[in-house]
Amino acid sequence: MGEHFIVDNSMTPDWELVPLGPVDKEGNRVPLDTEVLYDEDGCVIRVESYRFSTWSKRWTADVYIADQGMEVYVDSYYLHRPDSYERVLEDLYEAVQQGERSGRPYCVYNVARGLCRGHEDKDGKCKLVGFADACTLTMTGDIWSRVERLCKGDGEKDGSEK
Repeated sequence: MGEHFIVDNSMTPDWELVPLGPVDKEGNRVPLDTEVLYDEDGCVIRVESYRFSTWSKRWTADVYIADQGMEVYVDSYYLHRPDSYERVLEDLYEAVQQGERSGRPYCVYNVARGLCRGHEDKDGKCKLVGFADACTLTMTGDIWSRVERLCKGDGEKDGSEK
């Protein structure tokens, strides 16, 4: 009785599977309550609303770019901030700078990247204090996978939830 299904795509009469909602440049489904999209350079695009265009058969968003209101195609933007070598270096720099104060740069990196979910107690304190090896492996594994994606050329996707 408590079961329910979430339908996020539909089949057309010619058996083509199409999403019911907007998708980003990489094909990720964009929830209709998403308030921020990203351009190629990782710049934030503030979204006011979404609309499906029956003329173009594409989803559009009313956005603000440099305080200028305009309508854009959702599938021309990213749901997640695109990654780059510069962003990897920025994240590492922040981890080193803030980590010097806390003594745990791996925590700074992992928290900023959203990799600590489920590792905090109800007060938001880390449950893994004393397990630096696990946190260091998480950090280095994430850095390795980001650099690997960028080297392969298909890595303009940031795995974080920023």
